[in-house]
Amino acid sequence: MQISWASIVTVRLTAWLCVCLGLVCVPLDAGAAAPLAFTLDYRVPDGVVCPDAAAVAAVANREVGRPVVNAGGKRTASLVISKSGDELTARVAFTDTLGAEQAVRLVSATADRCRDLVRVFGLLVALHLQVVENEETSAIAAAAPTKPKVPPPVPRDKPNKMPPPPPPEPELAPPEPAPEPPKPVEIIPPPPSQAPSVKQEPTPPVRAVACWLGPIVRSGIALGPNPGVRFGGGWYWKPSLRFNAELDGVWGGRTQVVSGGAYEVGAGALALSACWSPGAASALQGWLCPALSAGLVRVAGKGLDVSRSDMTLIATAGVDGRLSFPLVGSWIAEFVVSAAFNPRPHAVYIDNSNAWISQPFWFAGAVVVGYRWKARQRSAQRR
Repeated sequence: MQISWASIVTVRLTAWLCVCLGLVCVPLDAGAAAPLAFTLDYRVPDGVVCPDAAAVAAVANREVGRPVVNAGGKRTASLVISKSGDELTARVAFTDTLGAEQAVRLVSATADRCRDLVRVFGLLVALHLQVVENEETSAIAAAAPTKPKVPPPVPRDKPNKMPPPPPPEPELAPPEPAPEPPKPVEIIPPPPSQAPSVKQEPTPPVRAVACWLGPIVRSGIALGPNPGVRFGGGWYWKPSLRFNAELDGVWGGRTQVVSGGAYEVGAGALALSACWSPGAASALQGWLCPALSAGLVRVAGKGLDVSRSDMTLIATAGVDGRLSFPLVGSWIAEFVVSAAFNPRPHAVYIDNSNAWISQPFWFAGAVVVGYRWKARQRSAQRR
């Protein structure tokens, strides 16, 4: 360990406290045993500037208060200093009269503070000396014989009067045995076939309503893919079942004809669908929706020799694939892909000539953003 002035002061106070306690407790048997003394074993490597052996013994004697380190001691106090780089390490050890080590302590300091190591050695000598003297004093006190205590003699002139024996206790009748506790009645439950059935009310599903709006692209009504808008709403009956009603408006664009005129196609349709989800409600949920739609297609000619407009009803049946996921809070988004069959394609006639016939299969894709409100649940049991 690295020494400091605080550690030196602590060891010094501890040693002086032990010495003061020893001056109070030891003198009872001080004359019975010879004072303890240590033979110094002091070794320093070459090239290290440290006090000589006489100075080390003087420091230890000054800390104890009497000459305790001399050449005639039967015990040994060893101070071996070694150097490693810029650091000195002191190994302090104490041996008893048989040569066995009783305590070993390692203290380290910088190379220019060897005197501090010697001072710590003197404090450790004083502390170890006090511990050994207390142990020997305790052993001598434990080995001393103790005189047995003799009771005082009884005077002869006063007879030893014994108290009269107590009168015999009257015989009591044996207590009546306590009544046996009643045996518990075993209740045998009825067989499962006769046990009353308890009906558990099912947990009401979480229901919600939603509405959405977004762009749509549809093909089959006129030439090429045609843009439009979708507005719809849905009712979530169960986490895996919902019903939708959607209104689509599609503009078929303006198409030029060879005769120099042009015509425009526009359509509007109302679609109803029932959607089923194969998995439980989660952040990303897929839906499969059979759908039916009914609408109106309008064809108007402009810039022709004979301008005319034509309207026809349409009805389709198909299936939708939907993928919905939450956005923020109650806002949701959904991707829709649709395929439908038009059993009665409509035709565009300009001046009694067929200009274009719609396709029997219609395809559409839409991206909508909506908001969902959770409906209130009714209590399963009314009080």
